[in-house]
Amino acid sequence: MKAEILLPPDQHKGFGGDCTHALQSHVVSGLLCGTLLENTAEGYLKVIEIENAIYRSAMEGCKLEL
Repeated sequence: MKAEILLPPDQHKGFGGDCTHALQSHVVSGLLCGTLLENTAEGYLKVIEIENAIYRSAMEGCKLEL
């Protein structure tokens, strides 16, 4: 039986470890050099709220309003 590739590996520059390196470099620069960070803690809190609502919605089987 011949293997069939349904989706080839992503060759996009910045994929995989590169995105992690870019984020870490960005944050370290902000901490050491005082450059502005792209994201704020407030923004991350909103993402966590949405993520928690997704899991809760799935467990309860209903839509939730945020």
